[in-house]
Amino acid sequence: MKIQKKIYCLLFLVLFMVNTLPVFAASGINEFEQKILNVLSERISASHVNIAKNYFNRDGIDVMAEESEKAIKELRDAYSIIDQNPVNGKVVTESTIEKLPRSIKEQVLNHAVNAASALGMTLTWNASKRTFSLLGKDKSIIPLENNIIKQTGIRTSTTYWLTGIILVLIIAIILMKRPHHRDRDPHRKHQNIS
Repeated sequence: MKIQKKIYCLLFLVLFMVNTLPVFAASGINEFEQKILNVLSERISASHVNIAKNYFNRDGIDVMAEESEKAIKELRDAYSIIDQNPVNGKVVTESTIEKLPRSIKEQVLNHAVNAASALGMTLTWNASKRTFSLLGKDKSIIPLENNIIKQTGIRTSTTYWLTGIILVLIIAIILMKRPHHRDRDPHRKHQNIS
């Protein structure tokens, strides 16, 4: 009976621990997505490249060679237009793109829209609000600001692990403190080993 209790406790603990293991479903970055990220990082800030990286890491998002080539071509065409139209003799950056003439900005925007479209995404510009919006292949909204939310406090899975460990320790202490059967029987005669 005692062994059964230990086995049940051990099985319960194993099931409890396995249930709390974190599962990561991100699909990772494939070679074609990495090529796009490399082209983006030539001109775009790391925080905006990180937005693309997070999108590519989603489950079900896999860019293929043809999509990647089309998107890269559109990005390179946009970069070429920017390079041909310096602002005050300097190369245009994210912070100075607003200084380009409207017709040039529209050309760059068209290439950006085409690059997004090649990846199955939808990029739109709201002129009245002066904001971009981006929808993924799955029609989910992709935030264009990289607002990192810092996790505070303890993770739930960590709490479960600690609770499980404490529970096992308590059970072990209770089992160890319990008197053995031979110690409980006062009528039992002790054998003299000598």
